Amino acid sequence: MDKDTLVTLGIIMEIASVAIFTVAFFVAIFCKFYRKKALITMIVCVITCIIGFGICANNFSLGRMN
Repeated sequence: MDKDTLVTLGIIMEIASVAIFTVAFFVAIFCKFYRKKALITMIVCVITCIIGFGICANNFSLGRMN
């Protein structure tokens, strides 16, 4: 895979996980029936965001390191 493809994939993963986390947060606050599923979804979103950030950070270059 190309580096640009991996960076794009990581960015998409981060944006999607933040959006889903926000929805799950409001579901956990306002709906008592789905609270446990919302908490599990929020945990999965945090893990996905960490993975997406790791993909992006792995492809950054700060120049030549001695």
